Parts: sequence; structure tokens; C-alpha cells
Amino acid sequence: YGSRDETVEMALVETSLKVDYLIPPLIVGEALPTVWFGHDGTLKTMLALLAGACIALGRPFITGPSKQANVLMLDYEGSASRIKSRLFRLLAGMGVMGASAEGFWERFRYWPVDGRALPDILPALKRRIREDDIGFLIIDSAGLACGGSPKEEDVTFRFFNALRQLA
Repeated sequence: YGSRDETVEMALVETSLKVDYLIPPLIVGEALPTVWFGHDGTLKTMLALLAGACIALGRPFITGPSKQANVLMLDYEGSASRIKSRLFRLLAGMGVMGASAEGFWERFRYWPVDGRALPDILPALKRRIREDDIGFLIIDSAGLACGGSPKEEDVTFRFFNALRQLA
């Protein structure tokens, strides 16, 4: 492997200046992570759920329009019932109610991770993303998904390498 030349002729690479946003200008839909961070209690989870609800429904978010896609939430902090309760309140505030909720529940998936690091669930997660055609992944919380202290270089590299493999 070390003797292979993997040089890329950049003149031959096709590209575009267009950025594919799920929610402009906050969330890029090109398999790039968007990290929201802040102290406990600063509504990060609620904002992520609102973004996920808007994407699942194809409804506008705070900053503007969103592109509709299936959503998967990896939850390291809560429970399915707590997240569903929050989603019910968000949907009610959006005027989306009733049994079908405009197909929302078919497009929003929930995975209770139970403390397993993202790299450790990678094969199953890749399969779920492929089978359910997931276009937006919420990880709550990235610090816990690292599987160790995010201040440790190797732990953080392992997490972001796993994220990159989901693209």
C-alpha cells in the first residue's frame, strides 16, 4: 500500500460551487457534521428535534426552508417516551396533529444507544441508514457517542472517522 501513487489530477475532478443544504445555512446535506454545543439546559436537544421534525415534514425551520428527508436520532441521554413527548409538543406547535401527523412517525426513527460508542455500532447503524434511507442523523450527545473523553485525541479521531464512514 505504501508504494501506491494515489495522486488525483484535480483538473479532471468534477465539482460544483452549489452547496446542498438540508436547512440553509445551518445544516449541510453533504454528509458533513454540524455540531451544536453549549451548556446543559440550553435547548440543544429541542433545537435538534425541531430541525429533525422540519426535515421529516419538509417544513421550514427557523432560518428558512428545509429539504424533506428521513430522520434518525441516536439518543445517548434520554428515553423514547421523553423524546416522543417532546416531539408531540413540537408538532402541536407546528399545527401537525392527529394519528398520521402528515406521515411524520414513518419518517422519524429513534435509536436508544445505551452507552455504546458510535464506532462500536457502526455496522448496524450503516445498515439502518441504508435500509431506511436516512438523510439526517441526530446524535444526542456527540460527547457521549465518542465512547470516552472527547478531550482525548484518539477518542475524538475514532468518533469522527466513524461519522465519516456513514457518508
